[in-house]
Amino acid sequence: MTTSYLARRIKFRTNIKGRFFLWEIIIELISRFPITLDEAIALVNRNWAHTELANNESIIYHELPEFWAKQFYWGQSSFWWKKGEARKQRGLSALKPEKNKKLEKYYVCSINTGELQNSYEVVLSQSSIAAFKLLGLIDNDDKLGYCYPATNYNDALKKHYRRSGRGEYREVG
Repeated sequence: MTTSYLARRIKFRTNIKGRFFLWEIIIELISRFPITLDEAIALVNRNWAHTELANNESIIYHELPEFWAKQFYWGQSSFWWKKGEARKQRGLSALKPEKNKKLEKYYVCSINTGELQNSYEVVLSQSSIAAFKLLGLIDNDDKLGYCYPATNYNDALKKHYRRSGRGEYREVG
């Protein structure tokens, strides 16, 4: 049996639930911030080197993947959840930039995780899809799902939530 793509790269113990949670964090990282898949995995490893995600009841699951992505990218000491005037009042510097806000196509697609449940549906930008295809994480002949033209990941998620009947998307922080 071959080991999944993520299991080969994560430096701490996980179970399948943990690896799917990590995929969600990694998708958040590469979709929100100007980093690659390898950089996202390195951030996860650096932040959780002494963690285990082998227990389905871990307290880590009490926060959303979006929270962990922002926590890993900006760090706890950045007070990333403080926005606008609240940042200024506390004398906090501007946060590192997120991805450039330009119109891009975001697609619903499935990644090949290499797990028993191999197909995992996500919303990815066209540029991320190209990178995932090069790694064999998305098959070249797979048809992409619904397309959401948007200026950033949050806007694409808002459209996806509305279309899929999941209610209103609300950003963490």
